[in-house]
Amino acid sequence: MCVKNVKTSKNFKWDYLRRNRFLIRFPKEINISEWWIEKVTKHPILFDDKSPKKITITFRECGYGDVVIYKEIKQFNNLDKSDRNIVFYDLDVTGCAVNKECFINSKAKEIRFDTCDYKNNKMKTCVVIFEYDDIINKL
Repeated sequence: MCVKNVKTSKNFKWDYLRRNRFLIRFPKEINISEWWIEKVTKHPILFDDKSPKKITITFRECGYGDVVIYKEIKQFNNLDKSDRNIVFYDLDVTGCAVNKECFINSKAKEIRFDTCDYKNNKMKTCVVIFEYDDIINKL
């Protein structure tokens, strides 16, 4: 089974051996609106602390390039607060969403790009740390 990215017309081959897949959706105003991710780390939330909540997302590089990613994340940060929501999907092996979390009023605080290395066969990644106001489970 292949999943097609509408914006880039690239096909992603579905790996049946893995149990879950993770997908992030940005607002439609961003050209990288749908992106496969490798890892999501939710930082601890302290209820009595007023510090912002954080989430670290490791994106799989899908051929966009570092400059394009930087510009699109910067454009995302410039959207109105009401439009800066990130939706995280946990998909099962058939591609159906089993969990959907919405990070309200997200803002990128840091981007780290992976190094290019011929010795390393792994897919290139990009790590972005976001701050958000609230999280809502919608599924």
